[in-house]
Amino acid sequence: MWRHEFAGSTFAEFLEETDKRGYVTNYVPLVGHGTLRVAAMGMDDRTPTAQEQTHMEDLLEEALTAGAFGMSSGLIYPPGTYSETDELVKLANRMPEAAIYASHIRGEGSTLLDAVSEALRIGEESSRRVMISHHKATGKSNWGKTATSLELIHAARKRGVDVYQDVYPYIAASTYLSTLIPPEYHAGGRDATLARLTDPASLARLQTQLSDVGDAFDNRLLDAGYDNVLIASTASGAFEGMTLAEIAASLGKTAFDALIHVLVSERLTPTMIIFLMDEEDVERVMRDDRTAIGSDGLAPGAGGKPHPRLFGTFPRVLSRYVRERNVLTLRQAVYKMTALPAEIFRIGDVGLVATEKTADLVAFDGATIADDLDYRDPVRVPKGIAWVMQAGEMVVRNGKLCGDRRGKRLRLLATP
Repeated sequence: MWRHEFAGSTFAEFLEETDKRGYVTNYVPLVGHGTLRVAAMGMDDRTPTAQEQTHMEDLLEEALTAGAFGMSSGLIYPPGTYSETDELVKLANRMPEAAIYASHIRGEGSTLLDAVSEALRIGEESSRRVMISHHKATGKSNWGKTATSLELIHAARKRGVDVYQDVYPYIAASTYLSTLIPPEYHAGGRDATLARLTDPASLARLQTQLSDVGDAFDNRLLDAGYDNVLIASTASGAFEGMTLAEIAASLGKTAFDALIHVLVSERLTPTMIIFLMDEEDVERVMRDDRTAIGSDGLAPGAGGKPHPRLFGTFPRVLSRYVRERNVLTLRQAVYKMTALPAEIFRIGDVGLVATEKTADLVAFDGATIADDLDYRDPVRVPKGIAWVMQAGEMVVRNGKLCGDRRGKRLRLLATP
């Protein structure tokens, strides 16, 4: 798997390095809340001291000054999962009015409505814009809850909260395999987690936890089942494209033991694809006027068998949800992919085909465009795209890159 070592210590130094390397796509940087927290207090499962909170706020301000458009949070991931709402409100309050708070919210299953309410509260108490990332309802027992979550969002908009959401057009999610383990097992960092996963008493307790719904932990493994968890990537390349149930059968282990084996032998690096969502929820969120289309995909070139959304998100929307299912019109779909994200992130010169706008253009055949990808064979060029232009220069023709990187790091407008 591809890795890049970065020796800098500030966001400005990070952007200086990425600017030197250039960008394949246009780039809108956000500073991660988890990054701020690690820098201030490591992987501790506790409330920050006043000094640590101030340190996070100072680091946030440095990043925003350097060029970040706002702050993102991943509240199912350690250390974000250890944070409390007040911590996030204080950070959001330090951002300028034009900045945005984008969040992978704290839960998308049984705790979905509470998690949405938290994101809305952060926006309301800080008077900052909110982006709920890849909004969905996970687990069969929670299917349909997007009807209620969207009602909460609409009510917040009427109260003056400037909130948006995005969606990807698949019923499978993808993230680190280690997120199947409750947050308490991650406290203290990787070595502490691995120690817990090799301790018999700790493992016995974990096995019981993973077989129970629980109150606070979003137990996605229980929702999906071991046969619906597909390994996407590992450090060694082992197990890629296999479900946990298939791995268990090949190793002669129980499914739980197979999960632990993969996590420990690969030192918590594996990513997974997990089938958890319902098509009706995907379509409901997609139709909302303030829903943008996003892939939630990792950067290409990292190896393994990544979620097909990495290569197929936008062609799939145009084929399945425009041409086949009539969920969106072509005009609506293109708007949700282009002008709406530019509005959300306050980018001035992209997103529209108009005079004095940047000539970023895609030529596609509406009758043939399709993702044509498989979860076990996802790294393929989608169908129906003739060429791509960035800033008036041809960068892709017939599925192949042509020439140098033409993407750029974009700049935040101070006003909408």
